[in-house]
Amino acid sequence: MIDFRYHLVSIVAVFLALAVGIVLGTTMLQDPFLDQLKAEGVSLKEETDKLRADKDALTALSTGDDQLIGAYAPQLVAERLTDARVVVMTAPGADARMVEAVAARIQQAGATVTGTVGFTDRYLEDQEGGVISGLTDRLKPAELALPSGTRYERAAAEIAWATLAKNEEKAGREDPAAEAVLTGFQTGGYLKLSGEPATRATLAVVIAPSSAFPGPDINGDNAAFVAVARALDDTGQGAVVAGGPTARATDGLLAALRDDDAADGVSSNDVADTQAGQVVTVLALAGERKGQSGQYGIGERADAFLPDPVPPPISKG
Repeated sequence: MIDFRYHLVSIVAVFLALAVGIVLGTTMLQDPFLDQLKAEGVSLKEETDKLRADKDALTALSTGDDQLIGAYAPQLVAERLTDARVVVMTAPGADARMVEAVAARIQQAGATVTGTVGFTDRYLEDQEGGVISGLTDRLKPAELALPSGTRYERAAAEIAWATLAKNEEKAGREDPAAEAVLTGFQTGGYLKLSGEPATRATLAVVIAPSSAFPGPDINGDNAAFVAVARALDDTGQGAVVAGGPTARATDGLLAALRDDDAADGVSSNDVADTQAGQVVTVLALAGERKGQSGQYGIGERADAFLPDPVPPPISKG
């Protein structure tokens, strides 16, 4: 009969054999395993160093390109918008430096910037919907037929009417009705105005926010400004929506615009945070003036970096 001592000895023998095997195994494998790890570590470091060097080289090249474009930008945009009138509209959170840079390029192209119409955060607040709808009805001029749509589509159509005209003969003139519309929205806290946007332009540029809309309804907020862009394009000779990396991201305004089939006639530019992109914005406006629209930049659904063919300069006379 096998007694307890036999079981004990057998168990001890098994564990002893395992221990010996582990010791022998680790001793035999230790050097090759460590050598392999060291080799992989060296290889990964070399790859990381190469990628870092490539990134630094691309950054330096991009900086140089931007400096070169900046130096020659006035010549690149000269006479592209001769005698045009452009209104600049800004979404809440638009980068003030981008607004200023784009406006400067438009003026260098020979256009007049009639003014800036800045939409406030209040314009997008859900609780303001009824007030905006009522204000739109109260301010509506008799000659304007508003579309049957959302409150944002109706308000956008009214603001577009007050700032744009297709007919160049109608542009550039003071209109008390247009002034009343813009002043009413400004008094309500929905717009901030500078310049003389009520004298009407023929083209419009909308500057997208520098970060995604912060509210819980990002899709609704984007839709509100897609409605603005569509209304501007329908009312004037054309509109361009310009922004940077955030605007072309998944939740960005440009991504929403490019996904909206009803906004096919509106041009966009997703690199307006760069010197080259600001030149592209001017070229896009020049294209809109001639009935040429497109999606420009490097983001998803961009047609090309810049219009093709490039709209030529327009000489006076």
